[in-house]
Amino acid sequence: MKELKLSELLSAFLLEQRVRGNSEKTVLFYRRNVGYLISFLSDADADAVRLSDLQNYYLSVSSRPVSSITVQTYMRAVRCFLTWAYREGYLRSDLVSSFRLPKARRKVFDVLTDDEVKRLLMVLRQHSDAALRDRDLCICLLMLDSGLRLGEVLGMKYGSLHLEEGYISVLGKGDKERYVPVGQHTKKELMRYLFTRSGCASKYSLFEKSKEIPLTEGAVRALFRRLKRTTGIERLHPHLLRHTFATRYLENGGDLYSLQLILGHTTLEMSKRYVQTTTRKMAVSFTQYSPLDNLLKK
Repeated sequence: MKELKLSELLSAFLLEQRVRGNSEKTVLFYRRNVGYLISFLSDADADAVRLSDLQNYYLSVSSRPVSSITVQTYMRAVRCFLTWAYREGYLRSDLVSSFRLPKARRKVFDVLTDDEVKRLLMVLRQHSDAALRDRDLCICLLMLDSGLRLGEVLGMKYGSLHLEEGYISVLGKGDKERYVPVGQHTKKELMRYLFTRSGCASKYSLFEKSKEIPLTEGAVRALFRRLKRTTGIERLHPHLLRHTFATRYLENGGDLYSLQLILGHTTLEMSKRYVQTTTRKMAVSFTQYSPLDNLLKK
């Protein structure tokens, strides 16, 4: 068999990711993080890679001013790539099974305080443009009170809303669809937003920059930069709202398994075999755990 460079192997690996139906975001994750290894090894022949090369790469990455979680992220991509290469017969030795990473320190998530949540909502409601006010408020509420990722919010269509039933359909990572409950305050604001945009077909993006032009991630991040200034919350970013949702949901009495379903996480596999929760039942129980409903009824 012809000796292949690591870069050639990476091209084949990325092609397989696309064939499997993985998103372009996932493909980019592998291209970027495996690319760091390839550059470090000067694009060596694949079969020339040794365990010591992996160890030296790990030490190099660990010496950078990044968190242990980031180091684990780099190495996770490398491990997946090398495992695939060995399985496909491109590598003679199973380097991954011989390479053990130290456990990363568990990250403690930052969350917004109750006062900061109220301040954020107050600023959002003060926007002089009613259309932008309703749009931006709904975007933030979906992350803050239903735990959606920014990409999931931007991927929503008008047909994603099932407000009478108390839930929305979300296309998460790996294009996996899940059903997520919405609290009463979020439902009310979404209905107000829909009322001002009646007549839009279900296939169109729920949040637009202009007519039939979907809102971009860059535009929302620009919104959050403005919100940082107007609220005085310097650490404000979209994912902070999701972290706040998850923390407050549990604090208000929500159970871990339902939270896993709402957030679209793939952990707690053992629990999944014993617990079955229908979308309708979860929507009913959600009303007592909704972070925003509990906060604003005080």
